[in-house]
Amino acid sequence: MRRALDRGIAGLMAVLLAFAASSCGPKLVQPAGLVSPYAGERLFAVAPPLNESGTTTIDSLRVAELFTEELEQVQGIRTLPTSRVLAAMRALDIERVASAGDAVALMSALGVDGLIVGSIAAFDPYPPLNMGMSVELMVRDAPTGAWVDPRDVTMSVGTGSASRDASTGGGSARAGQAVAQASGFYDASNHDTLTALAVYAHGRSEPESAFGSDIYLVSRDSFTRFVSFELVSDLLTSERDRLAAAAAAAAARETARAAADTSDRGEGVVK
Repeated sequence: MRRALDRGIAGLMAVLLAFAASSCGPKLVQPAGLVSPYAGERLFAVAPPLNESGTTTIDSLRVAELFTEELEQVQGIRTLPTSRVLAAMRALDIERVASAGDAVALMSALGVDGLIVGSIAAFDPYPPLNMGMSVELMVRDAPTGAWVDPRDVTMSVGTGSASRDASTGGGSARAGQAVAQASGFYDASNHDTLTALAVYAHGRSEPESAFGSDIYLVSRDSFTRFVSFELVSDLLTSERDRLAAAAAAAAARETARAAADTSDRGEGVVK
């Protein structure tokens, strides 16, 4: 009986010690997230970016995978795996998305609402890491329009921040046309980049690991995730601005139409 009691007390103490240890552990925080600008859920795909960095140490397919993973975490957006995108490109005999026709054909084959293409302009795999990249979003819900090569997107070199450009005037959009663009050069020795990186890493690192949030300063994949998040954020901001402009233009047209109808009715009464 005494032994059973001792075992019971020992078990209770073990539970209490485990609870105390867990309550004294690192406090977990919710990372900053992104929200889709669309009213309903959208399905996107990411094409492997063109490597123009001059180095062979960058894997474009891996960049596409990491970019897709960050995009998948946006509330209201779903993505297709990179393997599906590659299979569709091979079936269509598309080596890279180089025209509006390529973009529309690929989006139709995949059944997606939007396609993101990009270009890697700079990459240094050794600390301090740096990466320059430009991306653009195309949609397939209107007639074919103008093509904008991602290599022509202006990049803010050395600033560690992405430049935003809502590329369609008045909020209009045509399938195969870049409706939103973003580019940036992110340098881990630049304080602007380090500030943005600290915000991103908050809630996205293992607090008790050897590196902690510094993992983003030494890991290529982790740094690429950060760059992808920043570019996705800027793309969504540009797209949100475009949609707002389109809604405002539609409201203005409706107001003008209503005013014209009222004027016509008034003239009819006078006559």
